[in-house]
Amino acid sequence: MPSQIRWRSRSANSPLRRIVVAVLLITVGCGDGLDQGNTLGPEPDGGSQFGRGPDAEVFDGGLAKRDGEAEAEPRWVGRVYRKSAQEASFSWQGAGLVAAVSGSEIVIKVRAEGPGVFLKAVIDERIEMRFEVAPGGDRTVTLAANLRDEAHRVEIYRDTEESFGVSTFLGFASGKLIGAGSGSGRLIEVIGDSISAAYGALGTELHGEANTWCEGTPYNSSWYTSYAALAGRAFRAEVSTLARSGWGLYRDGDANVRQTLPILWDNALGADPSLKWSFEPKPDAVVINLGTNDWTQGDPGEPFETTYNTFLERVRAAYPDAWIFLTIGSIFEKERLEQVKARLTRVLAARLAADDQRISTFDFGSQEVATTGCLMHPDAAEHERMAVILQVHLSEKLGW
Repeated sequence: MPSQIRWRSRSANSPLRRIVVAVLLITVGCGDGLDQGNTLGPEPDGGSQFGRGPDAEVFDGGLAKRDGEAEAEPRWVGRVYRKSAQEASFSWQGAGLVAAVSGSEIVIKVRAEGPGVFLKAVIDERIEMRFEVAPGGDRTVTLAANLRDEAHRVEIYRDTEESFGVSTFLGFASGKLIGAGSGSGRLIEVIGDSISAAYGALGTELHGEANTWCEGTPYNSSWYTSYAALAGRAFRAEVSTLARSGWGLYRDGDANVRQTLPILWDNALGADPSLKWSFEPKPDAVVINLGTNDWTQGDPGEPFETTYNTFLERVRAAYPDAWIFLTIGSIFEKERLEQVKARLTRVLAARLAADDQRISTFDFGSQEVATTGCLMHPDAAEHERMAVILQVHLSEKLGW
């Protein structure tokens, strides 16, 4: 599929270059020439681009019991579409599975709908592997070999944005699935844009006299390095991230009000409106980091606040007990940061007036601009700084 990246003027006189990236899809190669095969399948019929169609299915996240199933099953993480005890599709960042697997070798079967799908695997909380799943058929990937012949903890997460297509876990080709991996029961949901997706975080731009720059690609963008993923691991909490580059809360970077995260929030598999999420399990915290793209063409005005309040009513209805954090950062310079903070303060006041007491706001400040990730996005070091800020607020409000 043709893909492109858009950005605003890169003036040498502006240290931030007033960039807000609108990343929809980035063309990449098909990987390492693994065997070809069938794709995920035909697109569902019915529905519309922005709402639930007449045939939309509400998916329970695999929590409901299936009659006659007694085989071992992983613990599914985030928004996944469970098809069987060992098969599930997912596209939102951080979605995947945690499993207990026995054996000296761990090999999985996976499939990707489009190019640019990367997954992150962690074995026994110490062996890490990031790999691309080339599209076009089922793939076999060796995660680890020459292990002790015993039980191992296996974690697999979606690492690139949902816009690159659906990924499907097809089971273990080697290593015996014993059951679900243990967890703390803590869950954070993040709703954001390219910052929360860690767009370009593994790349490096130098600003000033050197003035080098790079474009974000699936190869240098990694959710696992994001501020939310880092904070989640610090608290042993799972993190489900719903983020799309270039999109906003009220409007996107091109002022299109039909490309916003509230439109996608109901969906189980990214932009596909035919499969709706049931909002189970409930997160302990919801972190909303939106507004960067809304401000690409200046302050969007009161419609930003109105849209935000309407969206927060939906979030609160779905998650009555979650603590909701309204935040922004860290691309903006002081002027725009203060504008967003002022509007978030008014949004917060409206929610408090509506007797919503489990909500607060904070900001991530402004990043150091001498060195950044691609297209002025936070690099890995900046995400670490942001993670510490988020940890402080999670600890304060949730007692973690």
